[in-house]
Amino acid sequence: MPGEIKVFTVPNCGRCRAVKEFLQARGLDFTEVNVEKNFSALREMIRRSSSREVPVTFVGDEFIIGFDRAGLERLLTGYRPER
Repeated sequence: MPGEIKVFTVPNCGRCRAVKEFLQARGLDFTEVNVEKNFSALREMIRRSSSREVPVTFVGDEFIIGFDRAGLERLLTGYRPER
């Protein structure tokens, strides 16, 4: 599953922190996008996921909303970063 990992977050969000720690513990690079004051990023997140809830984690075009360890593991199965 090629593609970048992008995590849409807001500050002081426990679930957002949990997703970032989960990815860091696996040595995965990701881009964090704070949607609190970045309205274009918020619109992108909503357009792509149909959700206003954070975090939203994209791996390529696939995504998961919230912190779901098993769901993230499934999403990352076979993940290889683009080079």
